[in-house]
Amino acid sequence: IMGILSIGAIVGYSYAITKYKTNNLINELNLRATIVSQQRLMGKEASLSEFTQPTNYPITAETFTPNPSAYFGLRAQNLEKQICEMLVSEQPANISGIYQNNTRLTKASNCLENTTLTFVYTNGLNRDSNFADNDAYSCTEKCSVGNINPSCTSREKQKDTGTTACGMICAVCLNDTCPVGTFKSCGTGETPTYHSKTQYGSDCYSCSLAAL
Repeated sequence: IMGILSIGAIVGYSYAITKYKTNNLINELNLRATIVSQQRLMGKEASLSEFTQPTNYPITAETFTPNPSAYFGLRAQNLEKQICEMLVSEQPANISGIYQNNTRLTKASNCLENTTLTFVYTNGLNRDSNFADNDAYSCTEKCSVGNINPSCTSREKQKDTGTTACGMICAVCLNDTCPVGTFKSCGTGETPTYHSKTQYGSDCYSCSLAAL
């Protein structure tokens, strides 16, 4: 009986400590979210410079694209798995989404030990009920260095290099020009003469005026 009671006491104590740490973290996040929301609504850069007191878990601010005016994030580091699980299970008010490794956390079982979480807020601090549907969270994703999501020029060819978890296309623009003196299309009244293909598959022609 004493053993069972001891186990129950340990479990209860562990839960109480986790709850205490989680509530403290939520309070710290909400204090910073209020300040950052005011800064963003005034058109200023997000800054936590006035918070000089150290916290149990380092917290930093970040802004996102393509919707920096609508959303901002607070990132907390070195969180225990139990705290992550409690946060995901409870979904605290005002937080539109919780992310781990740029992936939206919807199941507590996906929490990692000593993890870093990004908490996404809506400017104005009202939770966005459509957040999961409007792809606003894709702003947390980045393509690899050198890979962009471009609008290539008419003389370039877009080559996809992958898609992020939330559907952002990563691509580079490749130079797709024909040799000097040849063109990829001819104007009205001109006759094309085929020469070659570029390494990316575009046809190269020289153009001559049709005989009168």
